[in-house]
Amino acid sequence: DASKLKYFEPLAITHERFLWSPNTAVSDSKAIVDAMREQFESLGGSIKYNSKVILKDFNNEIIDSSNTFIAKHFINASGAQSDRIARAVGVGTDYAMLPFMGVYRATEEKNLPLKTLVYPVPHLINPFLGVHFTLTLDHKVKIGPTAIPIAGREQYSLTTGWSTPDIAQAIKGMTSLIRGEAHKFGAIIKSELPKFVESTLVKESTELVPIARNVKRWHKKPPGIRAQLVHLP
Repeated sequence: DASKLKYFEPLAITHERFLWSPNTAVSDSKAIVDAMREQFESLGGSIKYNSKVILKDFNNEIIDSSNTFIAKHFINASGAQSDRIARAVGVGTDYAMLPFMGVYRATEEKNLPLKTLVYPVPHLINPFLGVHFTLTLDHKVKIGPTAIPIAGREQYSLTTGWSTPDIAQAIKGMTSLIRGEAHKFGAIIKSELPKFVESTLVKESTELVPIARNVKRWHKKPPGIRAQLVHLP
């Protein structure tokens, strides 16, 4: 019940009820990956870096520039490039990759002394969490993200990180979203583009934590890219 929210996060507000997730936390993603790598290598695994994968006549083998790897199972965990590897072996050809850029702002935790992370409920139609508050390991409070459709899978700025094949895929994905009924692409653009402006992003965050409007100094955090697989008609 809303009356109990003050015991969990006194700076937040809610409507009638809230959900408490006691095990939600932040982590150092690089430290996690390093630990996984160390464990994998301790079990006898090896990692080959900076290798371009070549898939031709795929039959339990993967080739890079200098080696052939034979295995019973292959796991495609290549993030925003995973659809390209999948299509090379004839899987997922009816999907396009549409990347979205998430922009964040942050302030020192002393300026906004939250006790815990604060999130809105997810949007029922569009697949994004909405503007939320995250406590970071470097003692910052972060608000964001935006969800801006972009062309490049590695496009961490507006001018770099995209390619012609990326643009072609993004156009296919956007066209599918516009024509489809699962999401409202126009609503995404209308709600997300204004959040590039700091004042708009802060204003939306105040729906969860009203005193965020009193913070005078926000600075940019590195953006994130969350690529969406879009089903093609």
